[in-house]
Amino acid sequence: FTTYGAGKLSDGDGVVRLVYAGNIVPQTDSYPAELYPTRNMHIALRSMLEQGLAIDLLGVPYDDHDAVGFEVYKALAGEFPRFRMMDGIPPDRLAETLCQYDYAINLFHVDMKVLRISEACMRAAMPAKLFSYLEAGLPILVHSEYENMAGFIASNGFGLAVHTSEIGGIAARLKDFDYEGAVAKIKAYNVEHGMDRKIGRLIALYGEIMGRS
Repeated sequence: FTTYGAGKLSDGDGVVRLVYAGNIVPQTDSYPAELYPTRNMHIALRSMLEQGLAIDLLGVPYDDHDAVGFEVYKALAGEFPRFRMMDGIPPDRLAETLCQYDYAINLFHVDMKVLRISEACMRAAMPAKLFSYLEAGLPILVHSEYENMAGFIASNGFGLAVHTSEIGGIAARLKDFDYEGAVAKIKAYNVEHGMDRKIGRLIALYGEIMGRS
């Protein structure tokens, strides 16, 4: 599914464009802030939009953005012309859509005084969307509060690990970020870890599991 495209949406106007692809948690009682840190993503989005960045949210294909709970995002779209809430894209076409952007994000508003998820969950979380972002050749912005996720991105030079308290300064940090260097590292990683090279390990793992059953 790796696709890098031939150009960026920002080529025409120079406005840095961020994209989030994945589940968008609605503001309802079924998704309490104590258990769903992404419920407050709109707080982080507002901060980044106020810095002049453009952001598109790509939900999952079965999301209904007209449902109750998404009003806060519709309000953002009405206030900021550079914000859009868009339909999700099937996996086989996701990379060709994502590659038009400058950066991918997995940022929200982490409030450790509210969250009640375990330290182990915070430490180990590694969302699959990160690898969809890499397939599109995009540098990624993630939360430093999530140890494994932040370590994977920052140590490999794939993007930036940002603390919630630092989101207000993201635009300035991006100006000094080695964008081309990060893209080169991502493309090299994709070559090294592509299915054609790693499928043998996966088959062996399945074989080992089946042998134990």
